[in-house]
Amino acid sequence: MKVILSRKGMDSASGRMDSPILPDGTLLSLPIPVKENGLTPYHNLFYKGTNYLDVIRSLKPKSQFTDCHLDPDIYAEATCRPQGWKAAFGQSEIAASHLDGNSVGPGDLFLFFGRFRKTVCKNGVLKYERNAPAQHVIFGYLKVKRLLTDQTEITQECPWHPHAFGERKNNHLYLAEKYGTFHLHNDLILTKAGQSRLSLWSLPALFADPAVSISYHNKQIRKLVEGRTELVSVGRGQEFVITAHTTEAERELCSWAEMLTCLD
Repeated sequence: MKVILSRKGMDSASGRMDSPILPDGTLLSLPIPVKENGLTPYHNLFYKGTNYLDVIRSLKPKSQFTDCHLDPDIYAEATCRPQGWKAAFGQSEIAASHLDGNSVGPGDLFLFFGRFRKTVCKNGVLKYERNAPAQHVIFGYLKVKRLLTDQTEITQECPWHPHAFGERKNNHLYLAEKYGTFHLHNDLILTKAGQSRLSLWSLPALFADPAVSISYHNKQIRKLVEGRTELVSVGRGQEFVITAHTTEAERELCSWAEMLTCLD
């Protein structure tokens, strides 16, 4: 099984804000804003009765937007679902080619991470917690059951998904065998504690093993610091494919990934 760390949701470039860690610990990934066919209005997405647009506006965004690219689509209760809805994740163009080049397909596991910041509710208004740092945090997962690459099949099987619309080169849709989203847990935080540089990660010791490779990180130094692997993650690339090249390394990688999926 390959494990893919997949960067998704708003950040300093797409939307210019952090997704909120809600006061109850929910990791509410805010999908990126777009202007294209197949878009979803933020006001049509809800968390416990509050629509996403109201959440966004309460956090004082630097940009104004109304519609989003709802992908990965793994928050099952975020909106009214059509009959036959399936959790899915779409990718295309260079990013899809990268996944193909690493033979990602059925049986592999996407771990979705994004840029998050803690929030508090004051006088009924959601705000970022004062001095709370931005962190890279894993907010959800999708284990692949099927991979669709034919546009007609994608449109017929998942007509609600944004990758069912428009012109996309090398269009892919990964359908879920199982999926889920998380509440905040220390094991989901990638950014090293106490660091202002959110790209400085602290990972389990297994990631320092030369038998474990991480795509786009061949030149990045991985070192053990107090029993954890310290790594500076690269800014480029949407998906980082983690591959274990020995039986023992694969066993440890699968054990770590499956442990995370049980946190939902």
